[in-house]
Amino acid sequence: SAITGLFYLCNFSLSVFRVFWVMMSEDEKCKAAEALRDAIVDADSDTDEASEALRDALVDADTDDITPAFRDALHSIFDSLDVDKDGILNTKELHSLAQICNGEDFADDELEQIFEFHECQGEGDEKGLTKEGLVDMFFVQAGARPEDVWADLRALGFDESLQRKSKD
Repeated sequence: SAITGLFYLCNFSLSVFRVFWVMMSEDEKCKAAEALRDAIVDADSDTDEASEALRDALVDADTDDITPAFRDALHSIFDSLDVDKDGILNTKELHSLAQICNGEDFADDELEQIFEFHECQGEGDEKGLTKEGLVDMFFVQAGARPEDVWADLRALGFDESLQRKSKD
């Protein structure tokens, strides 16, 4: 199978690496280790730069506030999810968001955290996330994991310019 072939290839590569490692002088080993470390640092730097570029379209670096285009996209998302048009996203409507973005409902503890940390209105079964609560929820996520926000935005039908894609 392909997995078995990959396993043998990895073992072979590791064996070849060990042979060359044994044959290398200490100076060559140091240079090789330094080159590997530099490659890892460069990869981390590239990842940080990519995350920063993703974040910049969502959060204004100068004001540390959400960009107008991102706010507009989130307002559009809220309006489309607020099926009963009561100005809040109830549990059922929030589950719709989770289904679109993640393919499954929010867990009960996730809903509790949403209702605890973001602006809500109502009590009990009538409690729901406000439009600004949704904006805040995505703002927090954009600061920590912008790549996840972009995955959600794509799932919700938005392109890289934060415009809703037309349904052909």
